[in-house]
Amino acid sequence: MEHAFRVKSISLCVAFLVVSFLFAQPGFAQKKKTSGKKAVVITQGAQIYEKPDFDANVIGTVQAGKSVVVSSGTYGAFVKFYKIRVGKTLGYIADIDVKVAGKSAAGKSAKTKTQSSEKKPSKKSAERERKEPKPEPLYFSRFIGLDVGKIWFKEGISGIDAKEGLLTYGLRVTGPDVLLEGAILDWNLILHYGAPSYYDQLSVTKPAGFVLWTDAHFMLPLKASQDSMFYFGVGPLLVYSSFKVTNGDRAMDLSALNLGLSLALGGAARFDKVVVRAEGKYFYEKQSYPGVQLSLQTPL
Repeated sequence: MEHAFRVKSISLCVAFLVVSFLFAQPGFAQKKKTSGKKAVVITQGAQIYEKPDFDANVIGTVQAGKSVVVSSGTYGAFVKFYKIRVGKTLGYIADIDVKVAGKSAAGKSAKTKTQSSEKKPSKKSAERERKEPKPEPLYFSRFIGLDVGKIWFKEGISGIDAKEGLLTYGLRVTGPDVLLEGAILDWNLILHYGAPSYYDQLSVTKPAGFVLWTDAHFMLPLKASQDSMFYFGVGPLLVYSSFKVTNGDRAMDLSALNLGLSLALGGAARFDKVVVRAEGKYFYEKQSYPGVQLSLQTPL
C-alpha cells in the first residue's frame, strides 16, 4: 500500500514538472488565437508609450520591418494609437508608425498581405533613417516664421464706424511650450504701419501711425496627420493703435488699447522643413472685423 502511494506521488510530481516546462517554453502560451490585427512596423525605432499620448512615458521601441499584433480598435483623442505587446512590454504605438493588414489577424488574406510587406529595409534606407530620425507630428512640433495678411480694421470715430483693409506683416511662433508650459499655442504679433486713409479727412497734414495686434490661440485640431492639419484656434487678443493727425493748428496723438478675443480657422502643411499656414481670423474687441493670414515657418 505504501509502495503504491509513493509511485502515485512520484507520477504526479513528474507530470507537474513536464507541464511547467512546456508552459515555460517561448511561444507555447501564445498559440491561442488573438482578436487583434497583424501589422508591420514602418518607422525605425518606433516608440511604445505607456498611454495613448505622445506626452506619456516611453517604455520601449520597435525596429522597422518587425511583424507585430495590434488591437482591432484605436485609442486617443486626436492622434490615434494601437495597443501593442512586444515581448513583456504592453503599451501603445502611434498609427503612423505601423502598417495594419486589411483583415483580422486570423484571416488568410491578412497573413499574405503582412508577409508580403515584411521586406527588410535596405542597408542604405536603414542608414538614412538612423541619420534622419522621423520628425514629430506637425501638431506637436515647434515652428517660427513670418506672415503677411490683410485685416479689415474698424473703429469708431465721432460716432461713425470707419473701416479699411490694411496690409499687415507679422511674426508667428507655434507649438508646445510657446508661452505656457505644456500648452500648444499659436502666438502672433501683427503690425500695420501707417494710418488708415479715412484719417486724411481729419488732418491737414499726412497722418501717421500704426496698429499692433497680438493674440495667442489655443490650437484645437479638427483633423491631423504627420505632416498636415486642419484646426480651430481661440484665444485672448490685445490691439494697440496710435495715430498722429493735425486738426487746424493743433497736433493730436490718438491712441487706444483694447482687449478682446480672436478666433481662427485654418490649415497647415509641412514640406520638408518648411510649414505653410493659411487661415481666416475674426477679431472681437471694441469693434469686430475679419482678417486673413498666410505664413511660412521653419523648425524652432
